[in-house]
Amino acid sequence: MGIQWLDMLIIFLYFIGILVIGFIFKKYVKSSEDYFLGGRSLPWWAIGMAIVVSDIGAHEFIGGAGGAYRFGFVQGNYDWIGCIPAMVISGLFFVAYFWRAGVYTVPEYLGRRYNIWIRVIQAIVWTLFMIGLTGILFWIISIFLNETLGWPMYISILVTAIVGGICVVSGGMGAVVMNNVLQLVVMFAGGIAIIGLGIHASGGMGNIVDNINNLGPEFADHFKLMLPTNTKTPYPWTAILFGLAFVLSPAYWIANQSIVQKALCAKNEWNAKAGMLWAAVLKTFIPLLIVIPGLIALSMTANGLSDGDRAIPFLIKELLPIGLKGLVFAIFFGAMIATIIGLASSAATMFTKDFYQLIAVKNKPDKHYLLVGRISTVVVLLLGILISSRGKIFENIGIFAAMQTMLAVFQGPTFAILLLGMFWKKANSAGGLAGMITGVVAAVLMFIFSKQIFPGYADPFLFIAWWSFVVGLVVTIVVSLFSKKALSDDKLKELTYSSSAINE
Repeated sequence: MGIQWLDMLIIFLYFIGILVIGFIFKKYVKSSEDYFLGGRSLPWWAIGMAIVVSDIGAHEFIGGAGGAYRFGFVQGNYDWIGCIPAMVISGLFFVAYFWRAGVYTVPEYLGRRYNIWIRVIQAIVWTLFMIGLTGILFWIISIFLNETLGWPMYISILVTAIVGGICVVSGGMGAVVMNNVLQLVVMFAGGIAIIGLGIHASGGMGNIVDNINNLGPEFADHFKLMLPTNTKTPYPWTAILFGLAFVLSPAYWIANQSIVQKALCAKNEWNAKAGMLWAAVLKTFIPLLIVIPGLIALSMTANGLSDGDRAIPFLIKELLPIGLKGLVFAIFFGAMIATIIGLASSAATMFTKDFYQLIAVKNKPDKHYLLVGRISTVVVLLLGILISSRGKIFENIGIFAAMQTMLAVFQGPTFAILLLGMFWKKANSAGGLAGMITGVVAAVLMFIFSKQIFPGYADPFLFIAWWSFVVGLVVTIVVSLFSKKALSDDKLKELTYSSSAINE
């Protein structure tokens, strides 16, 4: 498959490096706070780099390049329009608020603002989502290793789970963050190498454009950043604006536990803010590292790949020389591991803090919850392995769209109650619970009857995200106005953005 002994040696040493990071940070893990939040001691530059890798580690590079292979330059909107504005807002306002509140999870904030049931439901939904996404990422790894090394699916998944599991169970979130820092540095280097060699092999960017345009009229929109409303892709401009920019993007960067948890590891509020803003600066360059490889692969294969998500493995195999091939291979494999262990750690945090310690087993010594956190991390990885084979059902739309589709079910209503809870004091527990439930039900119904509600759109998940947000917002407002206030003014002062504590 083009991987030589030198490449394998580099890959082996890279894996050893991941394990070493885990063992180094093991000595710093003395409490559950050390395990889940890195002892709240991490600097802004590490936090920002870890946040970026949490987002782009696997689904962005592999799935994003696959999306560019299928749909073209419009895929870049997920970063330029769909990330950077929301990251700036999150860094300036929300992240600082969560850090000051001293919470471990976003569901914990929602529980304090509304009621325990919202906290538990949110924790369960996010945990199930992260387990499902972990399974999909294991499936991506099986594709990646099969394309480049010819490894069977189960070997690929087991190697990933063992290496990543040892790292995160040993060193906790501190090890996850520092592993992410390493990944981002080499990821930028690997992405630039693929682009440079790909453009050179294709005879220049002009040839790439000509080759794609010559594939036929169905590829005419591959170099457009905004697509018309009648496009056959999931990305018409209306969906990008309302579904992505207004709902999915801010919901992801403000309410996603895997993202927010990195900022909560900061040693102070300033570092939490700066970390998110630094991540936004780094994110500016990501679309070019993702979209251009997908277009290069399309140009080189004349749309001949069986699955667009094989674009990156194809380029690694075809373009890179011995040694560099092994390094870039290890970079992308390591990035997948980084994403998986981040998800496993966040899911374990929510299970331990928002369910086990809150409801199941209370008032135990902190060492007990540290052990439960480690065990639940392993369980999340095992469940991801068990469901990994289901990832093949997303081959037609690609793993990037698959992840966004899952998020569209619940992120709209979640963002609605989070937004109202933080900025509107009249939002109460009855309204928040009603808004969340009706919003999710509306999203599910829209998916079931999508052909009737959204005719002409093969995958209208961005529209569903927008309308489920609207439903959740309206229902929360109406029910709150016609029900009794649940929290005292003193409690609201501590939990809403208008409080003097957050605006000093």
